[in-house]
Amino acid sequence: MSDRAALTKIAAECHRAKWQFDLSEDYRPTAKVSRALIFAAFKELHRIGDMAMKLRDVSPTPSQERS
Repeated sequence: MSDRAALTKIAAECHRAKWQFDLSEDYRPTAKVSRALIFAAFKELHRIGDMAMKLRDVSPTPSQERS
């Protein structure tokens, strides 16, 4: 996978996660719901971070691209 494709994939996942947690300004969750949303958001960040690490390992380095 090219670096550009890897970055595009990460960007798409970031946008997907953002929309997953895009709440209206009028929404006032309870403390329990707020904690659950925070936990879910951190879980998503961890998942995207893991994806980035895997893509970093499979993306060619500049020296590999010249070969």
